[in-house]
Amino acid sequence: MQTRVRRANLVDADAYISKHYNAVGGKCQSKVKGLVTIIHYNSSSKSKELAKNVHEELLKLHKDHNCKNFGVRKDTDISGFSLYVLRNTKMPAILTESKYVESIVK
Repeated sequence: MQTRVRRANLVDADAYISKHYNAVGGKCQSKVKGLVTIIHYNSSSKSKELAKNVHEELLKLHKDHNCKNFGVRKDTDISGFSLYVLRNTKMPAILTESKYVESIVK
């Protein structure tokens, strides 16, 4: 994570979007499917706007996949702490999770 953030900051990127695919609680569960976009708990208005716009587009892309909308959420609400990639980037930054791993094979 540190390398990614350092590179983004060095090139003076306009925005930082981190794409994640997760399992729930470290386990694969087929009942959980959803889309969430995460922002730093103290994010800038530009990060909030980026999150809103990206989240809306992801919802359109996943509309036919029985994907629950978890909305735009603060990192501390999701994980209980601030996320490194959102806390240390110097540009608007978001993290998206639009798919969950449903099996160990995937």
